[in-house]
Amino acid sequence: MARSLDNVDSDSEDDVSSDEAPALPLKTKPLPRLDVEQAAVSATPRQRNSSMAKPPRPHYEICIWTIDAYPSTEVQSEWVQEIWDEVNAGERQPTALTERISRMIKAYGSHARSSLKDSIRPLVGPTYKFNAGETQNDMEKNCRLRKRLLKDSAFHYKDPSELTVYAGHKIIKASLREAFFKTKGSRGVTNSKYFSPISLVTLALSFTVIEFCIDEYGTGRFVQATFDETANKERYHAHLLAITEWSELKPPVTTAIRHQLHDSCRTLAGAAPVKVPRCLTEENRARALAELEAMEIDLELDGQQEEQEEQEEQEGDGAGDGEDTPDAPAPQPEDGDEARSAHDA
Repeated sequence: MARSLDNVDSDSEDDVSSDEAPALPLKTKPLPRLDVEQAAVSATPRQRNSSMAKPPRPHYEICIWTIDAYPSTEVQSEWVQEIWDEVNAGERQPTALTERISRMIKAYGSHARSSLKDSIRPLVGPTYKFNAGETQNDMEKNCRLRKRLLKDSAFHYKDPSELTVYAGHKIIKASLREAFFKTKGSRGVTNSKYFSPISLVTLALSFTVIEFCIDEYGTGRFVQATFDETANKERYHAHLLAITEWSELKPPVTTAIRHQLHDSCRTLAGAAPVKVPRCLTEENRARALAELEAMEIDLELDGQQEEQEEQEEQEGDGAGDGEDTPDAPAPQPEDGDEARSAHDA
């Protein structure tokens, strides 16, 4: 899994169809295995708040929203196993992960995507100024507006007509706030390590849902449609590919934009900003960065000089190989040696 699932917080209201879905403790009194499996399928919303029936839901939905909106079968199985291991962590009688429970957990993926749609749908009409009227003129205007917004995915640009400021339309922040940052107890606030910065997956899935909701005006009047998993999966992957390419144009800048988006949503939810521990002040950090950049230039110059010297040395050795080397002069005898030689003669 791309991120650890430790300490995933959840919400406390009873309405299981909203972002403020019931949160169940990860650790409760152990239940008999058959009771747990039955509770996972048939428990009422209030019963789920006090049993071990549905604790994996917050974990799994956050993975869908931030890590992979349409995970493969293999990834889903890995998530389920890891989540279930955490559910049973510290239990004296671990509950077996049955196929039935596994299917139940995986079904939360569809719910996560659908709940995001339910959060965003009410924003689309008023934000883009679709007409609610039933006249022919109203419907024609809606059709033209839908066509303009969907062409080149113009709907997510700050200025859809000029296609300027990628992912800068106000509906992006509004959607994130409605879905994940509505209150200080919402998922985006209590699980900031998954949402800071806002992930490319979260943005791509939001684009997908917004596009789907705009398409509901295809006939000129709003017609509520079913969120088709297959069709929207293709939309999602297209948006993810495009936004990944955008992010890679200038990673430090695009990452900073996504951090700012998270921080703004968090602040508007009434939550304190996330503190990032730093050992360097801004001034010292800037100075150290300048020094490192200068050192990088010096190292490049040193490397070039060493290569040049090595090349000159090799050329010098090659030139010497083709010349005759004169014999070394014979050693001259010292005076004492000459005298002894004469005496011996």
